[in-house]
Amino acid sequence: MDIAVNIGDMTGMDVYSFDIWITFDNSVLNNVSLVKTGTISDTLQIISNELGNEIRISAYNIYHPISGGGVLFKLQFDVIGSPGDQSTLQFSRCILNAGNPASSPQEGTFTVDTFPVTVTITTSVGAGTKIIVDGIEQDAPYQATWDAGDPHSINVPSPQNVSQGTRYSFDTWSDGGSQSHTIVAYSDSIFTANLNTQHQVTINSDHGNPTGEGWYNEGQAVEISVNSPAAGESGVQYLFASWTGTGNGSYTGSNNPTSITVNEPITETISWTTQYFLTVSSDYGTPTGEGWYNAGETAQFSVENEVTVNNDTKYQFISWTGAGTGAYTGSNNPGSVVMNDPIQEQANWEVSQYYVSTAVSPENGGTMTPAPPGQWVSPGTSVQFEATPASGYEFIEWSGDLSGSQNPKSLVIDEPKSVAANLGKQVSITVTTIPAGRTIVVDGTNYTSPHTFSWLSSTEHTIGAPSPQTVSDGERYVFQSWDDGGDQSHTIVIPESNKTYSATYVLQYFLTTDVNPDGSGSVDPAVPGAWYDANTNATISATPDGGYQFYIWSGDINTENNPASVLMDQPKRAVANFQEAPYRINAGGPRYTDASGNIWEADREYTPGGYGYVGGRIFTTSHSIGNTQNDKLYQSERFRMDAYRFTMPHNGTYQVKLLFAEIYYTASDQRVFSVKLEGQTVLNDFDIYAVAGHDNAVIRTFNVDVNDGVLDI
Repeated sequence: MDIAVNIGDMTGMDVYSFDIWITFDNSVLNNVSLVKTGTISDTLQIISNELGNEIRISAYNIYHPISGGGVLFKLQFDVIGSPGDQSTLQFSRCILNAGNPASSPQEGTFTVDTFPVTVTITTSVGAGTKIIVDGIEQDAPYQATWDAGDPHSINVPSPQNVSQGTRYSFDTWSDGGSQSHTIVAYSDSIFTANLNTQHQVTINSDHGNPTGEGWYNEGQAVEISVNSPAAGESGVQYLFASWTGTGNGSYTGSNNPTSITVNEPITETISWTTQYFLTVSSDYGTPTGEGWYNAGETAQFSVENEVTVNNDTKYQFISWTGAGTGAYTGSNNPGSVVMNDPIQEQANWEVSQYYVSTAVSPENGGTMTPAPPGQWVSPGTSVQFEATPASGYEFIEWSGDLSGSQNPKSLVIDEPKSVAANLGKQVSITVTTIPAGRTIVVDGTNYTSPHTFSWLSSTEHTIGAPSPQTVSDGERYVFQSWDDGGDQSHTIVIPESNKTYSATYVLQYFLTTDVNPDGSGSVDPAVPGAWYDANTNATISATPDGGYQFYIWSGDINTENNPASVLMDQPKRAVANFQEAPYRINAGGPRYTDASGNIWEADREYTPGGYGYVGGRIFTTSHSIGNTQNDKLYQSERFRMDAYRFTMPHNGTYQVKLLFAEIYYTASDQRVFSVKLEGQTVLNDFDIYAVAGHDNAVIRTFNVDVNDGVLDI
């Protein structure tokens, strides 16, 4: 709806611009836009802006004033109100130039009124098709008179069948609406549903899964195809042959896939060729002819007449055994069948010859029959084998599938065979030892080395070196190795030339060990001792039992060292001597078990019949102590005492060990003292720091005679 805004005659008033704002009811009028074409504002530059229920218009022309009167511009609205609705169009602003000349705007009122319009609803095909108006199906074309602005619904059924294989399908409406939508007409109107003519493509096939069947627009190009071959039951398949088509644009021929043009309903029928599978099986050889064949086709199959397997067995073709309608059973090779059913053909064989391989060992040792490398022999044949030694050689025995020393000798051939004639020459073999004179075992018999034997080459013999071999008490030889790298007892194959085999022995001496007195301790090696290679050093050590302490080694060694070393240059004896150790005291400290398992009693005051200190004081430290594994024994001390006194179990000679460490003073000449045992001075002006430094262990050992039952220190 266009609404004109008029103005009086402006000639000679020099109006170059205006600024006009107009309000309206946007529930009645909507989507306002400005039209200046054909108005007296046609030459002006105009800017308009819609703000909901108001449009604002600004216009100017700096060169030419507005001339004349009439339609200044037009406002174009969509009428959305109902009949009888009104909207006042009111000037909220009206200024010419900058207010000169003055304006006297007059508002207007718009009333929505109704009027009849003629509406035609049809299809692009027209007669013979259907449309739906306000939910009621009508024949096209359909014409109705409606009040302008009234809404109505239109639809079109889709598809619409025309005839067998032809139909119409909805495409678009002329107004761009969806298949079913609402229309409003304000003037006489035509609404057309555009329909596509479609034809059906039908594909007939007894097999496979054809593609391309369906409805298509008239003139559309369509690809049709089918998978080939199509599987049937076991041993049967179907091979595509051709298309047979009816209808304008159809295809008749053998292309697959192919294209058709759908100008009318089309039917395509697929023809198939039935095929059957021929299976040709054989345990040997390479059979031919297996595969698919058309029904009624003659298939030829074959296999080699003779096959060699594993280079030692020949098989001869005998016959075919067939299964299936039309199969062949017989001895023809090649054979043939007419394929009207799946067929299986199995080749049958029998052994015609076995290979007998022969060899002479060594190759220059002579000849044999059959001559190497051998010959083919029919199954069940008895073959005589005979060896003829060359000069200097003698026949030894058969090996492989023939055994024994009979020559000649026969063998019935019932499978592939291998026979070797073993020949040898007389050679001298010496078996010895280093040093000589040891016992050797040859083929189970003892000999004194060296010993020489006359044997045939290629024969096998066993040599052994018994070990150990005793020479005298405490002296023996033990096996070390053979010069050929063999085991202590092993088999040798006699070469074709003289040879010596040597076994090396090592001389050993026995170290006898003992403990004195019995039950006072143990030694390593344990009693009675151990063997050592001659001229090597044996390490011996002694461990006292509870209440004892090691004193000295005796026998062939005399030392207080523990552990000690013994040179084994002859049989030797070592005795570990222990003596009772009735007291171990941790001076100034608690009861303690040392790294060797010895128990040190806690420090205590002397009482008659016991042991302990007489006077003195205690000092302790937590510092690590050097030169010992038993730090606890040295981390406490008793100093400035008068004596240490021990009640002894009996009079006699005792060993006294005094364990010192300077844990208090840090320089020499700060603690200097003497020690007496039973009144005899054993240490004079002793300075621990001067001897060992600070926090380092030092031990002094003395022997003392006790005659009064009490040891005084």
